[in-house]
Amino acid sequence: MMMKNNSIYIDILLIYLIVHYSCTTKALVSSSKLIKTIHSDQTAQSSLLGRVIVKDIGTPLQRANISILDTEFRTVSDKNGDFKIDNLPPGNYNIKVQYFGLQQHVFENLLLNKNETVILEFSLVAEPVERIKF
Repeated sequence: MMMKNNSIYIDILLIYLIVHYSCTTKALVSSSKLIKTIHSDQTAQSSLLGRVIVKDIGTPLQRANISILDTEFRTVSDKNGDFKIDNLPPGNYNIKVQYFGLQQHVFENLLLNKNETVILEFSLVAEPVERIKF
């Protein structure tokens, strides 16, 4: 039970640091980039590999939600921010990444060919905090 409480504390601390850091810098926008495409004749299907990090800090994000829009394919990043989705048919995909308190990002029009592994990196930033007037 203690492990769960520590995990919640770490998540809250990480969100605080992200918000604090992003408020002290210029306006930031979440982004993504294609790292590498690997072709292989060894597999019948294609795969999507990637990492989710905090932009400008580089901290990996554990439990970020990764989904391929308009499909049933989805996963969650591990403690290193890494994720993998296997057995994808060839096609054109939009990949969405979300994490509570951070701007979601969609990598649009990823063309995935047969027997191909694509590696992406998503860099997320804190959502803007609105001030409440009383």
